[in-house]
Amino acid sequence: MKDNKKELINDFRKVYRKQRDVFVSMIVLFLMNLVLFLVPIFNLNATLPKIRVRFSDVYDKVFDQAGWYYLLTFSLLAIIIGLGHNFIAARIASKQGRHLALIFLVLSMLVTAFAICFLFKILSEPN
Repeated sequence: MKDNKKELINDFRKVYRKQRDVFVSMIVLFLMNLVLFLVPIFNLNATLPKIRVRFSDVYDKVFDQAGWYYLLTFSLLAIIIGLGHNFIAARIASKQGRHLALIFLVLSMLVTAFAICFLFKILSEPN
């Protein structure tokens, strides 16, 4: 486990020193996921018995209602993508090269942007 940590730290150092474009992309992904993490937390209204938490059908404007804590799944997604995908991207950049890491980071940014769009659509609907 300790060797794995050291290897991951060395991967981040290598990316920071030699592959600045990958490092900047990692920061952008982290900031996008910071938005995805904080917005649901600051918009929670725990006094309501049920709130809109997700689309139940993408083509119709049908929303599912559930307990307020279900909205925190967006925050969980932000942690997984924001941290986990940056760790994976550092490893990819170190082992496979910067081009594959950039493709992975761009795809992660698209997933995050899609999740942010869904989140703001859900939050814009009246309870």
